[in-house]
Amino acid sequence: MANHIETGLCGEEAVAAYLESFGWEIVARRWRDRQPGGLRTDIDLVARSADGVWHFVEVKTRGEAAQSGGDFAPERALTAAKMARMTAAAERYMAQERLSGELSLDLAAVVFGPGGAPVIRYYPNLSR
Repeated sequence: MANHIETGLCGEEAVAAYLESFGWEIVARRWRDRQPGGLRTDIDLVARSADGVWHFVEVKTRGEAAQSGGDFAPERALTAAKMARMTAAAERYMAQERLSGELSLDLAAVVFGPGGAPVIRYYPNLSR
């Protein structure tokens, strides 16, 4: 993969396909929440599962160097501050779109191996 932006987009596409394979609907991709004061939070994927739960998915993607885990593991890139911003953004998304129901903040960690095939580790419901 040429650069981190392309790697990230490929990771998002892989996770979207993964979720759709379970019957989930991808409702939004790369939704941007512009907060007062110039702050911004991006939600990589907004999905609705078959049981009606709204999932706000942060996708963290790494190349093959992350296969060994450690400091390169994509999971290490999700901070408490990002989770707090995601929570607020998810609530604003629900209000803006006039949606109701249960919501879940999720992490999808994607690592592309030497052959280019993604390995996806999915962590649902991180904070609720």
